[in-house]
Amino acid sequence: MYPHATLYALALAEQAHIPMLLWGNHNFARTSKLDINCLYQHARQQVFLHDNIFHSVLGIKDVKTSEYQTKLDLFAPCRQK
Repeated sequence: MYPHATLYALALAEQAHIPMLLWGNHNFARTSKLDINCLYQHARQQVFLHDNIFHSVLGIKDVKTSEYQTKLDLFAPCRQK
């Protein structure tokens, strides 16, 4: 069973818990105002779901929309103001 948008209670773990790899050089971190050490710590302390991807991309690209939720942005705790 692999239907799109299945409730988490019914979905297989493989549908919600997916690996993610972020690659960015120092210039990316600087222009995105990311604290790399914070990201390393943050990645180890929490489990993230695919729900985080949408909000993380909006946040890292500084897209202004009412759809954006800071609490779902993987990078928000490590972005310097």
